[in-house]
Amino acid sequence: MQRKPFPHLFLATIYVIGIFVSTIETRAQENEIQTNVEQDELVRESKEGWVEVEPTYVIPKTSERGFTLMPYSERRRNWSSLFGFSANFFTPLSYIPDQDIGTYEEVYGSQTNPMIMIEYTKKRNYSWGSFGYDFGVGFQTASSDSTESTLNLVFVEAGATIALDNMGQEPTFVPYVGGGAYIVAYKEALASSSFNGTTQVAPYAMGGLLIQLNRLDKESAIESYFEAGIENTYFFIEGRKYFPSTEKVDPNFETEVYATAGFKLEM
Repeated sequence: MQRKPFPHLFLATIYVIGIFVSTIETRAQENEIQTNVEQDELVRESKEGWVEVEPTYVIPKTSERGFTLMPYSERRRNWSSLFGFSANFFTPLSYIPDQDIGTYEEVYGSQTNPMIMIEYTKKRNYSWGSFGYDFGVGFQTASSDSTESTLNLVFVEAGATIALDNMGQEPTFVPYVGGGAYIVAYKEALASSSFNGTTQVAPYAMGGLLIQLNRLDKESAIESYFEAGIENTYFFIEGRKYFPSTEKVDPNFETEVYATAGFKLEM
């Protein structure tokens, strides 16, 4: 059985990567321009004749030399972006391998590589938190020595997230929930045949917790802010569930709720 591959999958992947690159370049340029302007405004002559320059969004330390960043709640802008990388053991136990060679767990269960996800979120910041538009691409390969079969999966998903990331001066712990839709481009190859195609759109849901890492190394956090425009670095843990496609001929990639973990950068 063979279904027509999804023609825009490659373009969708390139689109996500393009957003990632262009956002980094734009933010870096904006940060450099704003820093130069505000530094010019804050240059002043001290009694000793030295020129003192205060960087953007920093507060001079009173007890020691140097600077510290203003609280995130005061310096954050209306819009920001999150770039994420995660790994998980996606396991579609309802998937039936081609040629009826067994269940997914019997064929691939013990030899599944982790799914690698690359994620991008454009979020609108509010006084209570943020609302984000999510895009992601995931890759996974499973193989079986007993049946000499290989299953390659490419996920493309889009959705939205609500995060409570402005409940204090710093987003130390950020609970969030979200959901959206996904498609899967799949290819299963056996010794003498192959089975490939793309599923119709199906829903997914998620919920998790962001844990801010800035406090672990404050000096590096300040350097990252000025050199690359990184507002926050997070470690996150998340529960995620994929629901099946409504198209009966599609393979079933439904899952139970499973755990995923990774890192995110806010810029």
